[in-house]
Amino acid sequence: MLIDASHEKQEEAVLATLPPEFIEMYQSQFTAEGNYAEVTKSFKYIEKLRAKDALRNLPLSVISATEHGMGPEMEIKWAEMQQDLASLSDKTTHVIAQGSGHYVYLEQPALVQREIISILE
Repeated sequence: MLIDASHEKQEEAVLATLPPEFIEMYQSQFTAEGNYAEVTKSFKYIEKLRAKDALRNLPLSVISATEHGMGPEMEIKWAEMQQDLASLSDKTTHVIAQGSGHYVYLEQPALVQREIISILE
């Protein structure tokens, strides 16, 4: 289950679309995840999973938000990266959480619950 999950290439996309004066603010916002260094370190794990094609035959649900507040260019790139994550398995369900921000589980908990139950079944 990936809920508006990070993508190993997201930093390139985010940093390319943000005005320079917002980069430090963006990097300082990862307090729930630990810190910026820990978040970017986690991208290495994603790269390893991708290299091993470790999720190819596993059931996977990808839930993607549509409202991150970083402008239309970034929303398009984010949607493309979410679609790429959905391609990690041949058994993927990709659900778009229309109108939801990054914390889909807070904004649309019934959607997340439905997907969890679906994957368990």
